[in-house]
Amino acid sequence: MRRKLSRMLLLPARRPESEPVSGRPSSATAQPELHQLPPRPSISGGATQELGCIDSAEYRPCARCAALDLGRRLDWKAGQPRTWIALSHVLQQHDKACPYCVFFRAMLGPEAAAAGLGDKFTPYLRMRLAFERVPGIGERHELAKSVLAEVVSRNRALPRGFIVKADSEDDEDNKAQLRGRLVPRMLDVGLPRQWLDHCRDAHVATCRRPADTLVPGLRVIDCVEGRIVFCADEFEYVTLSYVCEHHNNDCQGDGCTLPDTMSTVFTDAMTLTMALGLRYLWIDRFCLMPLPADERRRQTALMDDILDGAALTVVAASGSGEGDGLAGVSVPRDPQLSLKTETGLFTTTLLKPNLDTASSAWAGCARTLQDGLLSRRRLVLGRSQAYFQCRAMHCVESVALPLRLAPGIDLGRVFSDQHHPRRRPGAQIGAFMARRPAKLDDRLDAFAGVLRAWSRAEDGPVHHLVGLPLFHPDSFVDVTVVSQTDRLAVALGWMPDRAASATGVPSSACRLLDGDPSVFPSWTWLAWTLDDGRDFHFNLAEMGSIIDGVCAPPGMEMSIGFATGAVLSWEIDGEALGRRPEPVRFLRLDTFCADLTLTPNLTLDREARGLTPQARLAIEAWALAASPPIERSHRLVLVLLSGRGWRWGGAATALVCRHRGWDPAQHLVRLGAVPVEHAGLGAEGTAAITTTITTATIYQHSRASLLHHHHNS
Repeated sequence: MRRKLSRMLLLPARRPESEPVSGRPSSATAQPELHQLPPRPSISGGATQELGCIDSAEYRPCARCAALDLGRRLDWKAGQPRTWIALSHVLQQHDKACPYCVFFRAMLGPEAAAAGLGDKFTPYLRMRLAFERVPGIGERHELAKSVLAEVVSRNRALPRGFIVKADSEDDEDNKAQLRGRLVPRMLDVGLPRQWLDHCRDAHVATCRRPADTLVPGLRVIDCVEGRIVFCADEFEYVTLSYVCEHHNNDCQGDGCTLPDTMSTVFTDAMTLTMALGLRYLWIDRFCLMPLPADERRRQTALMDDILDGAALTVVAASGSGEGDGLAGVSVPRDPQLSLKTETGLFTTTLLKPNLDTASSAWAGCARTLQDGLLSRRRLVLGRSQAYFQCRAMHCVESVALPLRLAPGIDLGRVFSDQHHPRRRPGAQIGAFMARRPAKLDDRLDAFAGVLRAWSRAEDGPVHHLVGLPLFHPDSFVDVTVVSQTDRLAVALGWMPDRAASATGVPSSACRLLDGDPSVFPSWTWLAWTLDDGRDFHFNLAEMGSIIDGVCAPPGMEMSIGFATGAVLSWEIDGEALGRRPEPVRFLRLDTFCADLTLTPNLTLDREARGLTPQARLAIEAWALAASPPIERSHRLVLVLLSGRGWRWGGAATALVCRHRGWDPAQHLVRLGAVPVEHAGLGAEGTAAITTTITTATIYQHSRASLLHHHHNS
């Protein structure tokens, strides 16, 4: 089997960060020189047109740039007077010979002139301290006097990044500094090896491989031998996170051998693994998907251990699919701008890695979310540079700084500081829902590692029922006894958008997914998708996991129905029901309900009580998105789920349901959840928001009809 190995990985290891660049021209003879890679420019030699550089002997600054003395201004030091330098002239005069005009015009971008910059808005160059007004970095910090330049325009995202002086022979020895680093079109693998080695040595407490994380039966690719082997305890392996173009049943291989031809991203990952000094690689396509169904399900449920046990997760964040290859391995990266002046070499930090990664196809894929959350170390290969993040620090290729200081510096962190996703279940669910949906029946598997991580928390495990987090009893405050019913009642009150709930802005941001309706019930978020940028939360749960004085309504009873026909009590059997192998089909609630009438003009009847105007607008927007027939009125059911102050009144959460297909003879399905106010049960035990006490049976969004689906008790 022949595979293409990238020659870029045969380069010598990168010099240590403390070692200065040699062979820099003296300031007396050096002239401004523009470098726009490819390939990596020579710091000591001249430039040629083939390298995309401006020759210092042929090109001179324009009169305006010469008068501004930009070379000296860029070499600003802390304590010197600050100046803001207007850059309008670089857009108004198209001097192709001036290196400064060319450089700053490229920094502003090709759209700058078209947008009116220079006429309506004056872009300018601002010199500043790199960490001014940054919490945790005071005047006595070793990097407090680090300097950078910012080209200020209307685009606050800074697509080219900041301008930073590269390290030089003039830098003081043993003095901590933030410096720029040249980024070649092809990855110099010595740098990520340096990051990885430093993490192994310095972050034993936070980034060491946990004991007993090796998944029994785990298979990995031996990149040297080109075959699949069983993983042993002593193996250090890499995992690959990529955008999958195939469904599970389209996987290649038999779980024992590799196919003769493989997509570029896979061969690149094998090449990179060996270049990093490692031998073994885990790719789900070849190490998981070909396994027998039972074994595949078992290992899928242990994805947190597979990712946590890996020495490194390589994230393919540059392409849109498997055929694109890894940026910097077989695919040249976007060029970096750099400028050589008489005072030194200045490089750009490129687009922040969090912004670059967020705009990638990888970040929009639901199945890759847990890869980033659960891995101990990640090497993100973006379009323009490499990014490394472990549980103690993060580093970017374009910025050099002492690694011992990296844990306290934020250069555009991609992954949350809280590496335990169980601490933020609402945020993680919302992020998953907003990504491009996995195939419906794969969604639970794509989130399985996160769910298992919740359940293993030492400070309050959070189990789940069909993806709904059952908050630990310790999360409930001012509740005497927390029942299983209380926990599920709070979980059922998930809402896709807090802002829409508060303002009543009509929104269809949360929609049922197409696919086999028997896969997930409509009352779990797994059956829904969420537009990007929308909020996700559990009503009455503060900070995502603190439930203050909230419980289920008195007398509420819940039953879970399974595909086998079994209907079991949730309060009696509780969490054990969530571990049953057969699929959950419906949820039966015996609680306070109220009927709502949706008129033919798709508005709620004026007699609906207990609803705020905002809640009414939200319900009408949900109903409109569900396309009801307009020739008649329709019955909706409002189900009281959880709340505070059941005796005297307070806030509550209500589930709003409709009949499947808007057919009164069919079962109920979820429309949404709304915050409501109630006047209390009082001594008579009757809630002011309700008209009758009924049993509501809520099924998934298109199950066949049930004769006894809803009755008055």
